[in-house]
Amino acid sequence: MKKFIKITGIVVCILAVLVIVLLVAAKWLITPERVRQAVVPVAEKALNRPVVIGDINIRLFSGVSIDDMRIGMRDEKDDFAAADQVVLRYQLLPLLKKQVVIDEVRLENPKIRVIRNADGSFNFSDLLEQPLSPSEKGSDPVPETDGGGAAIDLLVNRVLIKDGVVRFTDKAAGSDGFDYEISRINGSAENISLQNAFPFKISVLLNQAPLSVSGMLDPVVLEARADLKLDDFNITDFSPYFSQHLPGRLSSARLGLKASVEAGSRFVESSGNIMAREINLALDAISHAPVENAHMGFDYDLAVDLEKKSLQIRKAGLDANGIAVNASGSVEKIDTTPLLDLELELPATGLEKILAAVSRGFVQELTSMDPAGTISAKASISGSADKPESLLKTGKINLDGIGANVSGIRPVFTGDIALSSEKISSEKLQIVLGEDKAYMDFSATDFRSVPIRILSSIQAANLNIDKLIASMEKSESSGSRDNDHGAEARGDQAGSQGSNESDKDVTVGPFDLPVYAQGRIDVKKAVYKGLVVSDVMIRYSLADNVFNMETLEAHMAEGQVKGNASVDLGVRGLSYNADFSVNDFSSDALISGVSPHAAGSLDGKTSASLKLSGKGTAWTDIQKALSGDGIIMISEGKIAENALIEGLTRVLGVKDLKSIDFDSFEGGFKIDGGRIKLDSGLDGKNIKMRPSGTIGLDGSLDMNLNLSLAPGFSSRLSQDSVAARLLADEQGWTRLPVALGGSFLSPQFKLDSAQIQEQIQQKATQEVIEKGLRKLFE
Repeated sequence: MKKFIKITGIVVCILAVLVIVLLVAAKWLITPERVRQAVVPVAEKALNRPVVIGDINIRLFSGVSIDDMRIGMRDEKDDFAAADQVVLRYQLLPLLKKQVVIDEVRLENPKIRVIRNADGSFNFSDLLEQPLSPSEKGSDPVPETDGGGAAIDLLVNRVLIKDGVVRFTDKAAGSDGFDYEISRINGSAENISLQNAFPFKISVLLNQAPLSVSGMLDPVVLEARADLKLDDFNITDFSPYFSQHLPGRLSSARLGLKASVEAGSRFVESSGNIMAREINLALDAISHAPVENAHMGFDYDLAVDLEKKSLQIRKAGLDANGIAVNASGSVEKIDTTPLLDLELELPATGLEKILAAVSRGFVQELTSMDPAGTISAKASISGSADKPESLLKTGKINLDGIGANVSGIRPVFTGDIALSSEKISSEKLQIVLGEDKAYMDFSATDFRSVPIRILSSIQAANLNIDKLIASMEKSESSGSRDNDHGAEARGDQAGSQGSNESDKDVTVGPFDLPVYAQGRIDVKKAVYKGLVVSDVMIRYSLADNVFNMETLEAHMAEGQVKGNASVDLGVRGLSYNADFSVNDFSSDALISGVSPHAAGSLDGKTSASLKLSGKGTAWTDIQKALSGDGIIMISEGKIAENALIEGLTRVLGVKDLKSIDFDSFEGGFKIDGGRIKLDSGLDGKNIKMRPSGTIGLDGSLDMNLNLSLAPGFSSRLSQDSVAARLLADEQGWTRLPVALGGSFLSPQFKLDSAQIQEQIQQKATQEVIEKGLRKLFE
């Protein structure tokens, strides 16, 4: 035993001496200088770049550290990559068990310079394109170990990167190129193994915006999971990449990101939130309405199947200035022409909130209209992305009390609007006007062709037009006062000029409307000027820029009105034709409604017909172009206490003329050259008239009433009246040539002295002839 122990001790001593000798030999053979001489030429040849290595610290049992390692640019003096220190610490004994155990890999202050040239190549492109050596080309791939042999285990306890920097110069971005950097790169990974998942984390500054990534990497199944966070990233720093594609100018936008990502060889899944704030954008097409200090958020939960090339949208919510839009569904064939199958939703949102979220330049006029109400919408989108016109399959917009002030009135809409790629429609869409309600059915189709086809129908039980007009007049009056105050603030001259400008006639048209419309309006009872109009029915159409009111029917003033009209919108100033008739109107009821102050001035049953044609929307043009003709008939009538009675009383000197009763009035008229030419007749028991002459569309009068008084009625004329000295005709009627001039607002009556003189001479001549004939035959 002692001998064995002695021999063993001698062997151990010999082995120890051999180890010491080997270590001394290794230390003497593996010197930093010899390593530099061996490594640098090989590295320079492989990289085709200069390589510089500073101090090398070699510890055979623990590792190697290299200070100040630099790899230069291929054709420049600057560094391509550099590090203040590269450290590799390992364990030697596990190698005997085919285990590679690395305690630490550390890069201190690594720096990389990346340049993209104008042609799209990089300063490292040659490294990726280097051909394989003949030995590499002919070598077989290393076979994987199977059950017959053990694989080498790799374990890296820790990898560290401290204060790294990557600087980018992109000469292909914009005309002047673009520089940016990723700085303060700090990262770590622990317990790195090919057999187990291991954690990692990294943090950087992307152009001074902090970005952090942390997660797990599983090399066994080739999957990774990571959480990302980006704060206060200035998007405009990277404007050279998108400014030339943006139809405007993005002056500011800052981006934040919080997301979780899980990815493998067959899938990618991600959920999180992207937030953009301080968005200031001015588009060239709408420079008057820039987006100012807007914010936008996007919450999402997505899954991509890399094998099936499909995207599953579990949740997607866009919030733009507080307006939310949600989406869910799927997208197939994401690598070619996407096939969409999505559900979109706008939750119930106040109209005021929507307008507040939109650029003020878009809605400045709308906000002054005090809009209110709530709107919501849903839509189903399905189909190929290359056919956007057919993507919308079904949709619905719900309006709940949507209203605004328009010219003094406030229409309010409530109901549903149905949508599809082929049609927009609504049934019983409620429209509230003051105390009245109307219901509208409409549909619009043929969006892909011209003209678009629109059908509509409106029904109302009551419609008080008087109240609507009063509201509009009140609004105009208020607006006029505001304008007057503004004019006073600008000075009398400026105010006067503004007034003259607003009073100018405006000629509209022509219009080219790609629309075919057809519809009907039914109102059970309407009130206009206190006049009740019942059973109103209007049928209309619009085709080839011509609006046709095909039928108008209504009952009013105990009678009926019928008519039709057309307007050609395709010509400047528009052109129009109309044909109307009224039957058995109560003249008093009609006048009382239209002009209450003239109530009782005319009574009787009135019927009339009128045909008009013309062109122009400015009044001066209307007067020149308007033409037409018509007839009017009044039976069992009475004229009382109006300008005609007052004028006749003055000119005839009759004090007790209160009214004119007549059996019938019939007249025909023509409109031409801005004047109405009238030829009519009135037959009464005591008075007859044959009014003829012209009435100007400007209100001027040039008429001769051709008045005749019954034999008993002429005795009521004053004794000093010229008419009293006139002789009666064969039937005893006294003819009075009364001329009517002036205007509607200021009518002027007078006896036509020339005709009176002519009548006197005719009467005297007639008397002389009659007297001579009597003597001749006596």
